[in-house]
Amino acid sequence: MTRVTGGAFIVARQVFSSEIWRKPPIYLKAWTWVIGHANHAHIERGGRVYRRGEFTTTYQEVINALAYTENHKTIKPTLKQVRRVLAWLSGQGMITVIGLKSAKSGLGRAWADPGAETGAYVGIRITVCNYDIYQSLDTYTGADPGAEGLAELGQYNKNDLTKKTKKPAPEPSTDPPSAPGFDRIPDEAVRASLERVCRELVSTPGPEGKPLFGRAFEFVNRSLGDGLRPEAVLKALTQIQTIGHIRSPWPYAKQVSETESKNICEREAIARHEELKKTDPLQAFLTRGMRLV
Repeated sequence: MTRVTGGAFIVARQVFSSEIWRKPPIYLKAWTWVIGHANHAHIERGGRVYRRGEFTTTYQEVINALAYTENHKTIKPTLKQVRRVLAWLSGQGMITVIGLKSAKSGLGRAWADPGAETGAYVGIRITVCNYDIYQSLDTYTGADPGAEGLAELGQYNKNDLTKKTKKPAPEPSTDPPSAPGFDRIPDEAVRASLERVCRELVSTPGPEGKPLFGRAFEFVNRSLGDGLRPEAVLKALTQIQTIGHIRSPWPYAKQVSETESKNICEREAIARHEELKKTDPLQAFLTRGMRLV
């Protein structure tokens, strides 16, 4: 029996009726490259754990991967084209893209476009949304996985496809699926509120009929990736929802999120110090000037 090395990944047949099929070829080529390079299992590299469905790369690597040859000439997409493609995939809920900042440079903004300040970033981390749903063969047995509104394709990487293990059928869930990337939020109430506000924001029509706050989900994912507190992000989105039309909503929301995150950390530090005063007054006195540490 002939064996194929290098692994494999699944592409759902619904791709033929999806939006990406009607886009220029570079979109489908980029998407195929992304799902073909996402980790099929959790791995640890450089002291960091990379989850199943995500991987790190650079814009230059993506540019090289999307190059093609015509009349003995290599044609590469521009950086602007690559950014536009990844932004579209992110906007469709198929991936999330987070810029990896350079610790040496100390540059970059928490809500900056990962490609906007090239010198401030050492790469990008791409996560395929709903990876476990679309990368499992069990999803394609004919049963409805309840994945309405999810990303349209996925990856299944497995070198040994001859080993088949029958898995027990998962218990049906009555909970609606979380928005891509929102599973990082531990507080269920905050997560539910963020999803509700984001859905309301992206459905708010602007003057030209287009969504006024179409990047709400993307903003939340990038903010969480930059270490901002979910409660702070929720407050920022609630504020722009209340204000309505804002000329530059995302820089404003970023500033509110950063300020509120600092306030939350300060309040928690004060609470810890007050508790320490009850259990160890001497230690509390000695560390009174290091409350934020």
